[in-house]
Amino acid sequence: MFTSRAAVEWTHVADAWHLLHPHAGYGAGGATVTLIIHIITRCSRPANLPAVLDSIEQAADPATSVRVVWHVIYDLNRVPIPAKPGRVSPSPHVQIVERFGCGTGPCGYNLVNTCLDEISDGVVYCLDDDNLLHPNVLARIESAFTDPNVGVVVVQQRFGSRIRLIGPDIVRKHNIDLAQFAIRSALMNDRRYLTDDYAADGAMMEDLWRADQSKFTFIHEVLSYYNALA
Repeated sequence: MFTSRAAVEWTHVADAWHLLHPHAGYGAGGATVTLIIHIITRCSRPANLPAVLDSIEQAADPATSVRVVWHVIYDLNRVPIPAKPGRVSPSPHVQIVERFGCGTGPCGYNLVNTCLDEISDGVVYCLDDDNLLHPNVLARIESAFTDPNVGVVVVQQRFGSRIRLIGPDIVRKHNIDLAQFAIRSALMNDRRYLTDDYAADGAMMEDLWRADQSKFTFIHEVLSYYNALA
């Protein structure tokens, strides 16, 4: 159902990985890191990145043992090639990784897939470049994943004046947004997002749900804001 690793195409521009601010203690407050949360953002609107980073920083508590890594993927089909890395300002609590590639399909999910190929630990959470986080979201995700049996955490989302509710009957294609769920990377295995489907996020959730519903946990709080910067 999902693209295999071998099928993913990636266009490198100079050095594809730019680890801007390496620091072993990011988000760990000096303590041993117990959980890494990888936030993946496909970027076609770089002007929004400071606001997105601000929402991540507000959610990243340096006093916890969580390390937050923000992967910013510039879609070169939609934004000009950066002259140099560092379009995102340094952050004291968030490790920032920039990469570049050419998105394909309606949403550029191939960029996310290639990033997933490089992640082998922690938790994966995707955030579009016009969405924002609630300050409590990462703490709630961390708390849920302390249970080793939890593989997917699903949260509520505000969409204008409406709230996207959650529950077993909502985990369906066209019913759930990318910023409503975090997935343990080990659960992904070789699963990858469909690259030719606008609703690839819901398709991924439906596939995981059918595979093992016991891995899901639901947090009935609004913890992300859809199209907040649109």
